[in-house]
Amino acid sequence: MDLKKIIADGTNSMKKAVEWTQHELATLHTGKASPSM
Repeated sequence: MDLKKIIADGTNSMKKAVEWTQHELATLHTGKASPSM
């Protein structure tokens, strides 16, 4: 494979991973600790 193709594929994969992580962190809900837990 061509080095530029490998780098482009890796960059694309990393962008998707970052987007997925940002989405997951955006939907993470944290709340106040409850003594009833």
